[in-house]
Amino acid sequence: MDGSLDARHRLPASKFGLYAHSAVGFLVVVVAAAAAAAAMW
Repeated sequence: MDGSLDARHRLPASKFGLYAHSAVGFLVVVVAAAAAAAAMW
């Protein structure tokens, strides 16, 4: 169990970084859209 868990954590390290960057970019877009909507009001 520990071995498979360790492998799972090591394998998608780069993928996790990609997802993290995508999430940050998505959050920035959402915040910008919210700010634009607030400015419209």
